[in-house]
Amino acid sequence: KTKTKTTPVRSALSSTFHFTHQNLYGMAVFYETELKAQSRLKLWHRIDKDMVDVIQTHEMDAFLYLTIVVYIKGKYPHARVPKFNDSCFRQQMVTPLKDWLLHMKISPPGLTLQQYNTFFAAWIREYHCHRKQSRSSGRSSYSGYQSSYLSRHQLVPIREASDCEQENDENNENSEMKAWNSTCKDWLNRMQPLSQFIESTLESTRTRVWQKFDATQRNRLETEKYLPKLLYSFIVLSIKSQSTKLHAPRYKELYDLLKFMSKHLIEKVLPAEQKTYMSKRYFVKFISADFRRMTCTHTYPL
Repeated sequence: KTKTKTTPVRSALSSTFHFTHQNLYGMAVFYETELKAQSRLKLWHRIDKDMVDVIQTHEMDAFLYLTIVVYIKGKYPHARVPKFNDSCFRQQMVTPLKDWLLHMKISPPGLTLQQYNTFFAAWIREYHCHRKQSRSSGRSSYSGYQSSYLSRHQLVPIREASDCEQENDENNENSEMKAWNSTCKDWLNRMQPLSQFIESTLESTRTRVWQKFDATQRNRLETEKYLPKLLYSFIVLSIKSQSTKLHAPRYKELYDLLKFMSKHLIEKVLPAEQKTYMSKRYFVKFISADFRRMTCTHTYPL
């Protein structure tokens, strides 16, 4: 018998993944909540082979490319990753992210292991916010990249959040906010200063805020019920830090805003294991960074 040689047909699902700035938010969430610590460390040592706990400036391109590859393979295992020598991909995705990190976040000699473990995901979120704002103001350089990149690659038919979905969410949120009282609207515009205040507080201060509500010292609270009250405590503290004679708005006056912000934190920012019950340790160590991410990633014009 004559054997016939068949050529396998490549599935569309194995097409090169089209990674754009829209994927950065999903990438940040992936590194925060899904990638295990051991895997993160393994990724790090793929670049930091001399074990000095620093990714130096000249290694940042390779490191950032690898973080994108790990994300794509973790979320879309059947997709082919962009090649490192794809100059269009590197110039439009890797290089701008590297330049932003080196300019805004990383000092010589480079990214430290502590920064990577503590801040990397938050920085990716912040960069996503920066790119989104740039694009909305017409300063984005991604449009040229998307047309040229799309012409050469098939796309995996999955994306984290399309512009249409984000626009619908923002429209619903804006409609909800229009019904708020003037106090809620006023404090909505103070979220950035409040975020800065929360970051300036000591862990001992955040511990005292927590203990006010954890009377039984179980070291965990129901997130949906207590997060608005915890946030309200920071508002009161921020006012009293200016002058003890100042009076804070009543909790009921800010209830709509506090519930709104808490819902956003739960749905968009908190890791899965903190969405139902929040631990004392998590609140004390991470609530300031989470609140900053939320205020950076979302803007709510009234």
